[in-house]
Amino acid sequence: MTVCSHYGKEWLAHVEIKQLHFEAAAQYRKSIDDLETNKYGHELARLLEAKALAKRGYDLARKSYIAKPVINDIKVGAIYLSLCIFYRNSRHEHGSLY
Repeated sequence: MTVCSHYGKEWLAHVEIKQLHFEAAAQYRKSIDDLETNKYGHELARLLEAKALAKRGYDLARKSYIAKPVINDIKVGAIYLSLCIFYRNSRHEHGSLY
């Protein structure tokens, strides 16, 4: 028996979306550590990875039958949109270094 046979597709999509959300948040938090230690290249790479993870989660949420709060959490809830802003600002601030 597989996991899919025990749980519905909606539940599995929900769990995958939350996993992507938390992984994006972890990359963002680690980027803050990199910023504080002047590792600007690492910071930008982590922000870019976090942004990609959040986008994958959002895209999956839009295609699935997921509750509205879950979609809002990954889209509006300070993840994807905020990561886009943080990445843009960080790249602008450190652009002359790279």
